[in-house]
Amino acid sequence: YDDDFAQVLSYPIGGWQGRNWDPEVNDPSFYEYCGNITYPSFINNGSANATASICELLSAGGYSNNTSALTVPMSNFINYIRKNYVSPILDSEEDRTLDQVYSTHNQTFYNQDDLSQGWRSWPYQYCTQWGFLQTGSGVPADRLPLVSRLLTLEYNSLVCRYAFNITTPPDTDAINKYGGFDIAYPRLAIVDGEEDPWRGASPHSVLAKNGGNRTSTIEEPFLLIEGGVHHWDENGLFPNETTATLPPAPVKEVQAQEVEFVKAWLEEFRAGKP
Repeated sequence: YDDDFAQVLSYPIGGWQGRNWDPEVNDPSFYEYCGNITYPSFINNGSANATASICELLSAGGYSNNTSALTVPMSNFINYIRKNYVSPILDSEEDRTLDQVYSTHNQTFYNQDDLSQGWRSWPYQYCTQWGFLQTGSGVPADRLPLVSRLLTLEYNSLVCRYAFNITTPPDTDAINKYGGFDIAYPRLAIVDGEEDPWRGASPHSVLAKNGGNRTSTIEEPFLLIEGGVHHWDENGLFPNETTATLPPAPVKEVQAQEVEFVKAWLEEFRAGKP
């Protein structure tokens, strides 16, 4: 399926979310991807032989005036996809096809519902309420989409139909009724990373009131980790593992504040405060 192919091509940018301050947790794939597509020469010499085909692809995409500048990056991108997503499957001793591994049209996979299928919990949440279906088809025609326009709402909601027999749109009102960007309640901590790709869907979004800026208090913590990405406050180090730079100062500061407000909340609980 063309949309499955387009989906796989979008995988490398997902590595941005996997970056972490702890080398043992960090996913380096985003920088490996960037290093490949910005390298000034062919990483695999064999790709130079495919220059004519690459130029044809670029021209078909509307970049005929830039083929000389884009041929090497395109070639290195193709090699990156082949090395990281194609070859590991085709060269594996396991008898699997690319469709079996990557296809969103694989209803047999989505029908699996035993307790080992841990992937089901997040799709169930966005299929029923959150609605975070990320498409390229909705990008205005005068803008270049970050992912292919083949990634439509219909395509990205296949998991909802196949895994949960959900054929109606998510009930986002069930979430937004609590305040949307402006959600605020006592003992509700809102902690995000400055560079988290999900920040734009959180109360720290620049689209929120006051540009996503609030005063943080013990009762209603509102913390943004400087330079942080996804869930950077959730992992840590034992005291004998710390160094002068790990955890980074912004992480240490936020984690210290989390300890402070949780202790305060527990004291309120013990005092019987509602």
